[in-house]
Amino acid sequence: MKTCALILALAGLLRADLTPILAEPNLEKRAEALLAHADKLLKSSRKAYDGGDQEALAAQVAEAKQAVALSLESLEGTGKDPRRKSKYFKRAEIRTRALIREVTRFSEAMNYADRPALEPLEKELRRVNDELVRGIMGVRRKE
Repeated sequence: MKTCALILALAGLLRADLTPILAEPNLEKRAEALLAHADKLLKSSRKAYDGGDQEALAAQVAEAKQAVALSLESLEGTGKDPRRKSKYFKRAEIRTRALIREVTRFSEAMNYADRPALEPLEKELRRVNDELVRGIMGVRRKE
């Protein structure tokens, strides 16, 4: 029960931290900014873990997961074909792949019992990366 209350309280705070990024009118730049924000959060979550602050770790991982999902939504919101206009899609794919490597390194450095804290972020990163690759390399849409 205490954990649910904490998660609900943090959900409101997470949206507040992303508000300036979500105000960016250019969806492609917004996607890049969201991935950069996720990268910063991953680095600060590593510091929180080293300091023994599990609550901060959970909050930062949740916010990073949300930022990654919103990044994909922003790119899809452009309405551009990833095969033809692939610049920002490819940048996002490269960035998510690098974030997956960072999460894997961080997870390997953690105590085995603490690793499940990073699983939601890693799953979301892999899902987004797969979607980006499918969009870039997939079959062309007929118009």
